[in-house]
Amino acid sequence: TTATTTTTVVLQDTTTSAPSPVVMAPSEEAITLAATTSEAEAPAAPSIAPPTVVNTSPVIAAQQDTAKTTANALQEQQKALASTSSSSSSSSSYDMILTSAPRAAVLSTEYADPLHPYCRRRIEVASSGKTFRYIGTSVVGPKDDSVLRGCSPEEQQKFKLKSGEFKGQILLNPNENTLVVSAGDGIHEGVWEPKNTARTKLGYEDLDGIRWQDGNKWVVQSQASVQRNGKDGSYRVVKRREEVALQQGVFGAYVACSMVAAAVFYTVIVPQPKPPTSPFYED
Repeated sequence: TTATTTTTVVLQDTTTSAPSPVVMAPSEEAITLAATTSEAEAPAAPSIAPPTVVNTSPVIAAQQDTAKTTANALQEQQKALASTSSSSSSSSSYDMILTSAPRAAVLSTEYADPLHPYCRRRIEVASSGKTFRYIGTSVVGPKDDSVLRGCSPEEQQKFKLKSGEFKGQILLNPNENTLVVSAGDGIHEGVWEPKNTARTKLGYEDLDGIRWQDGNKWVVQSQASVQRNGKDGSYRVVKRREEVALQQGVFGAYVACSMVAAAVFYTVIVPQPKPPTSPFYED
């Protein structure tokens, strides 16, 4: 009997599996280096220039050139005006001198204000002639009222009448030989303007008065009167009729005297021709 031997062979899997990878956290130095590298290597965003608008219209281009030229001219005028005003103000502070009493006495009187008819305007000159005191009235209208109101009876009844005064100096500008009235506030600054001496066209050049720096002129009250406009009821300062009549009378007298002088000249000085001889003429 043959014995059968069973051999059991155990086969082992000799295939080795690959080890699983080990994941390690990056260090702080690695993170910083990566960030720096990415920023350095990142391409910069392209810069987009604003579109250039080309004006193809010759009319608009000419208007733009004119506007630029006008703006430049205005800037130059403002610079020149500023330099002129600063130089004149600085020079006037040295040129002005206090005037004398006889010269300043002409300022001491009542005035009529064309911008504020019927409002009182009085200048009182001190005995030294170097200072003055102003006394006047005005009408107070509503808040933020820009209307130049007078002191007529209607306006006094509707609004409030108030009085005011201020003091100042009377100076003499030797360069122009003019009296200067100055309150020192930069607003009430004016010059004495005798009639028919100014070459301006601001109004009332034919009357004596004080011309202020805003162009308004207080005229001597004895030479002016207030006249009412029948259409709108407004008031305005005009030359007094007596003043006009006086000027017309003086002119008429001048013409009459001239005619008399001419008649005397031709009848007395100039020899007259003798009449022709005639048998019918008896001497």
